[in-house]
Amino acid sequence: MLIYIIYFIILAVLATEYELHPFKQWPALVVVTLMLSLMAGLRGAYVSKDMDTYKYSFDAVYNYLTEIQQGHLFTFFEPGFIIAVAAIRSFSELNYGIYILITFAFASIIFKVYTINKLSFNPFLALLFYFTHYFALQEMTQIRIGFASALFFVGLIHYFKGRFFVFIFFILLASTFHYSAFLYLTILFFNFKNLNKYFYTGIILLALFFAVAKIPLFDVVNQVNPELLAGKLKGYDYVQKHSIDMKINIFNALYIANILCIVYILFIIPAAKLKEDGKLIFFTKCSILSVLLLSVFSGVPLIAFRISELFGILSLFMFAGVVKYLPFERLNIMVLLIIAGVFFYINFFHNNLLAPYHFAHFK
Repeated sequence: MLIYIIYFIILAVLATEYELHPFKQWPALVVVTLMLSLMAGLRGAYVSKDMDTYKYSFDAVYNYLTEIQQGHLFTFFEPGFIIAVAAIRSFSELNYGIYILITFAFASIIFKVYTINKLSFNPFLALLFYFTHYFALQEMTQIRIGFASALFFVGLIHYFKGRFFVFIFFILLASTFHYSAFLYLTILFFNFKNLNKYFYTGIILLALFFAVAKIPLFDVVNQVNPELLAGKLKGYDYVQKHSIDMKINIFNALYIANILCIVYILFIIPAAKLKEDGKLIFFTKCSILSVLLLSVFSGVPLIAFRISELFGILSLFMFAGVVKYLPFERLNIMVLLIIAGVFFYINFFHNNLLAPYHFAHFK
């Protein structure tokens, strides 16, 4: 686990130095991109938990292509992912699994680092929060949603510039790698010019109600209208009930930290200052939506995590953005480093998102 600690320290040092003494960030960003991409792309078979599933998809890609050619677009894996894997595999049958991982790792991380630099006050602080959770969760484990969220990140650049048709194109493209990316279209209804603290406080209270109640949503839907529970949702419901004994602790440190940060933004940051920071308003709304989705689906943990993480990844911008509004001046950065350190400990050591790192074996 030493390599994970070294990466955390490097990002923490860069975030602190950039906060206190801003420097030309591109050389360091290039190095960080290479470090993270090589770590994700060259990981061994047992570092992450989903590798057996992906190995199966890499091996079965030609069968999936045949299904697509026969008109069955909705295979177990999305068509964009299948076509990309087949294209990469066509270059080499030897070690093709490693080459696929390397390609997705570099593409996803380059897109995300580029966007983080565009949208963050301190890109290294945002990258630190990204590394402590979503890097391990997506780039190292769930590569389809990892790449889909990377396309979403690039789309956000156009979203903030008012180029909504370009944003929609990126979301549609992302959906060919993970169907759930369609949900990113909901942010078209967001207004990032104001944040109604009373309305969003009500949303947080509603989320807390669902978090305590843990309503088995699929069972309720199935009783009301079984036809609404179809396709992949039925698959998630079956796996949840018969294959995976997954329990969910809603009130974990990450959930509580998100709520506390949201409450701080809603009630402590002066409204006039907040109105000048449309991006922070937007990312806060996305974090609130993530908290709500996790709470509403808490009765079905398998889908609760997956659907809430779609918007939860944007919390890295929220935490990095709030550094400007803390009252400790030059020590503001230390508060965020401590929070990032807690996330890092929980995910890498307590929850064991990743096994000890080892390199892939080339044949």
